[in-house]
Amino acid sequence: MVFGGEERVSLSFLQAMIDALPFQMAILDEEGVIRFVNEAWRRFARENGLDNDEIGANYLDITRQAALTDKSAKEVLEALEKVIGGANIHTFVEYPCHSPTERRYFHVHINGFTHEGKRWVLVAHENVTAEVLNREKEEEMYRRFQDLFTHMQEGVVLHEWIRDEKNEIVDYRIVAANHAFSTYTDLDVEKSVGMPATRLYGLNPPPYFEVYKRVYENKKAETFETYYAPMNRYFWISAIPWGEGFATIFLDITPLRKQQQMLEEALEKKQFLFRELQHRAKNTFSSIAGLIGLVALDYSGEVYEVLLKLREQIVAMARVYELLYHKGGGSVLDLSEYLLKVLDGFRESFSQVFEKVKITLDLKPVMLSANRANLIGLWFTEVLTNAIKYAFGANREGWLSFTLQEKDDMVELIYSDGGREKEEKPLVKVEAGSSGFGSQVMLMVVDELSGTQEIWRGDGIRIVLRFPHQKEDSEEV
Repeated sequence: MVFGGEERVSLSFLQAMIDALPFQMAILDEEGVIRFVNEAWRRFARENGLDNDEIGANYLDITRQAALTDKSAKEVLEALEKVIGGANIHTFVEYPCHSPTERRYFHVHINGFTHEGKRWVLVAHENVTAEVLNREKEEEMYRRFQDLFTHMQEGVVLHEWIRDEKNEIVDYRIVAANHAFSTYTDLDVEKSVGMPATRLYGLNPPPYFEVYKRVYENKKAETFETYYAPMNRYFWISAIPWGEGFATIFLDITPLRKQQQMLEEALEKKQFLFRELQHRAKNTFSSIAGLIGLVALDYSGEVYEVLLKLREQIVAMARVYELLYHKGGGSVLDLSEYLLKVLDGFRESFSQVFEKVKITLDLKPVMLSANRANLIGLWFTEVLTNAIKYAFGANREGWLSFTLQEKDDMVELIYSDGGREKEEKPLVKVEAGSSGFGSQVMLMVVDELSGTQEIWRGDGIRIVLRFPHQKEDSEEV
């Protein structure tokens, strides 16, 4: 067998060559009768339950019957009739051919040729199931994306850059936008697409031009909130690199901002009222303390001392409100500041006693709730009252010290003084209990604070109060 010579290629060689092709192939005569098929055609027939290879069957008649109910078969019939009629065309039709166990799709290729005065048609079926299923998957994904894009509550806009003759970025325009874009901006999507942003928004440079350009050049998304004055709206915007442009996802947060402003105004009013109440409470405490002081002048002895102690306790409570008033709201204060104010009040009221007393303070900042600070104020007042009564007197020299610090979530407050005795006596720990009113108040405070109190006596006194921090000590109201 010689190609190009006088000898012709044998029929068996052509058969073997066509059998090697993966397509199911058949040759029809001018009547549409199948005259020749390849191995792929025969194998497909066997796999689908046919007893023969259909040679001698009229493919045209079979297609006419199928075309009565099937659109794809009708397209194949029209192509067959044209090719058999002499049309020099090559066409193909995609059609489904599902089996009981799987979905299948084929392309039927139809070619006509003339040999020795007779018209012949080559029909080849190509299995394109994988291609069709992948295409369907891509189309489904695209439909889902379109549904998401269309129905998102966030506005989504795709932009492309506009460049000048030097290829410099000078503007941008909308390529696509979803319905929310119109909802939030009152701009028509169809009219906005393709229009330069400088014209669309009436600004040059267009809105947030530098931000969007930076996002594109750095290939890094940015999110920001902004007030857009031309629309009198607040927006949350996320700008994202997108190909040779950028995309924006945004929300109109104007209602949230207005609600926030209303809450801030309401909070400001509440704080004003709170400060006013604090101020009035402080004044009320001061008035009561003054009246008690006036009444105390008419008494002496034990009654005088009780009234005086009551007055100092009320003054201590007034100091809390004074701190809160100057702090401008909230219910947490610095205990060190509070104790200093209470001490200053004692020094003013008992200037003759404290005139020659050396006071040493080491007060670290400790944040405490106002309620618990009030309790410390009662304890502190009792300690100072006892110091006046038992450690010092008018024009008597002496010393006292206070230490305030935090240790391992515990607050520690230590008071010490030198007492009246001149002889040196070592400090000895004593029981904290006492039948006196002041001691009972101190123990009550210790109990309320869930703390402990230790007392040492000698040539003076040392009292240590420890109590744990609580959640309310760090919560502002």
